[in-house]
This record gives sequence, structure tokens and C-alpha cells, in this order.
Amino acid sequence: MNNRRFFGIALFAIALVACYAQSVKAQNDQCRDILQNGTVQYSRIKDNSYFKQIIYSRFMSSSYEQAKTDTTGGFGVPVGEIVLGGNFTNDQFNEKKRNLEKENYQSITASRELDVALTSGDATIIKAWSDCMKNKGGISLKFDVASPTEIFATLQWFPTDTLRETTIEEDINLPPGASITQGAGCFKSGRVLIMNRPCEAVIKLPDALTTLAFAVNTPGGSTRAYLPQRIERIKETKNYAITEPNVLNASAYRDNKKVKSSIQLSDEQIVQGWILDVDSANLNLEILRALDGNYCKKRQIVLNSYAFEYELEAEGNRNGAGRNSSAVCKLTPSIMLSRERWVPMSSRVSTN
Repeated sequence: MNNRRFFGIALFAIALVACYAQSVKAQNDQCRDILQNGTVQYSRIKDNSYFKQIIYSRFMSSSYEQAKTDTTGGFGVPVGEIVLGGNFTNDQFNEKKRNLEKENYQSITASRELDVALTSGDATIIKAWSDCMKNKGGISLKFDVASPTEIFATLQWFPTDTLRETTIEEDINLPPGASITQGAGCFKSGRVLIMNRPCEAVIKLPDALTTLAFAVNTPGGSTRAYLPQRIERIKETKNYAITEPNVLNASAYRDNKKVKSSIQLSDEQIVQGWILDVDSANLNLEILRALDGNYCKKRQIVLNSYAFEYELEAEGNRNGAGRNSSAVCKLTPSIMLSRERWVPMSSRVSTN
């Protein structure tokens, strides 16, 4: 065999190996692509903290235009609509991003979204994943959350045409403070995984903010699973403390008088994530004196989420029955502060 022919055969063999590798990769990716097949329902996103983490991660990495239109992953609605509601401006979009960046919020990469979705316990996604793995074969790993600090890990081998079992090649490393309280042998080097014999372990984590990332390698293939922070989005509200300078008084005798003021959040309140809930704003107008022909008026101007102005006007009529009396008015504003925060989940995780 001459060198040229040998070289040609070698190239052909390399090409076959490359094609096989791409085929195997396509098979391995097949089950990780189930989020692209419309398996997530919006009704479940609203109350499921794990799906919300995926949505907020997509929101943080999207542009204003993408947040308005992107419906990938089977979510059915643009990510911005879930985070901000149906109608939002570019300023509101950027403001929400700034607020999220202030928090210790851990983004979820696209490659880990399926792991998070499986952790959520969504029956549609889990069934799609299981059906795919049974057809494809190979090794799978899935985390189930029992509480913010206790996790079930299920490692399973689905037989292929050539392998009925496989062996773990190396030990799994746990994050600091974590331990395997049951089933530690599942993740030891040399563990043999047999078809239809799932290996289950219980993992104890120090707190709800500790993440977990495993990669399991075997001669029959590799898999990995990711557990995000066990956090949930909560909304807090409280009354804005009205001080005397914010209460307007106006007295006008045979003339017109306008008094203007504003409520402005402090830098500390803004850093803490508070905004003014302008929908809750109320201007309580008290007419202390206004005879015939005199009147009191109020007006509110919303500037942004951190400030708004209001005005009190008193008119003392120069003519008519009340022309020799004063119009005496008082305006007391009230408004709520609100903020949304990611916080560690409580002692028990709700299921949806």
C-alpha cells in the first residue's frame, strides 16, 4: 500500500470518527433540547421559583427588543412580559436590570436550563426527558429538591445497543459544607450502574444559596446535573413616611396661591431596591374654609419610580359672596413603597 493510498484511507477513517462523534453529540443533545419543544406552560411559570430563575436569567441577558418578542423555550410569552408585565418602556426595562444587578442573583446559563427545569418537578418535562433517555440510552442524573438544604440525586443507566451496564470512572467532589448522608457509594469510582437499577443518594447542603454541579463520566458516556440556588421572588411593601414638609397648606385671600412639593426617595432607599408604587399614591385634600366662589385644587405629576410632584392651589375669589374671606386648604399625600427581591426559600419548597 503506497503512502498516498494509506493517507487517503486514514483521512476517510478520521472523517468517519468525526461523523460518529457528531452523531453521538446530536443524540446526547437531543434530550437536552426538550425545552425547545414547547413543554413549558406559562401557568406553571407564574408560581414556580425555578422557572422564574430561568426567565430572569434570560431577561438579564436580553436586549429590550428581545425581551419584547423572544418566546423561545416554549414559554409562549416574551420574557419581558413575565418580568415586567405586558406594556413596559425601555427606561423600565433598564431600571429593572439595574435593580437585579444590585442583588446577589446567580444567573443560569442556557446549558443549565434543562437541569433547572427538571429540578422544578414539572411532570411534562420529566416525562419528556425520561422518554427520550429510554429511547436514546446512556447515563442520566437528576436532582430532586426535598427542602432548601436536602437534595435527592438519582443516577441511572439506560442501556444502549452495545452496553447493558457501565462504570463510574472517578469520585464526585462536593462543595464546601455539603455531605452525602445516604447512598454515598452511588458516586464513587468503580460503581457499576446496571440497567433498570437507579442509584439514589441524599445530599445535605449547608444553606439554600449553595449550588450543586455534578459531572459523571463513564466508558458509556457522560452526563451532568446542576442545582441552582433555592431562592424565590417576593414582593415587599410598606408605607412611605410622610413628614410635615410634605404636607401642603395654602391660604388665599382675594388672590390665587399655589404650593408645590415632591416626594423623593433617598439614595439609601434606591440602593435597597425600593421604588414608589405610584398606583397607590393618594392626595387627601381638606378644604378647611372656602365660601361661595372660593376653591381648592390638587394636582399630581409622576416623574419616575423614585420621585413624583404634587401641587395645592387655593383661590380666594375677588368677587361674589366669598370675596372678603380666605380659602384655606390642606393637602396630605400618601404612597406605598414596594420592592421585589430574591430571597432564600423557606424551610419547605412548594410544589406546582
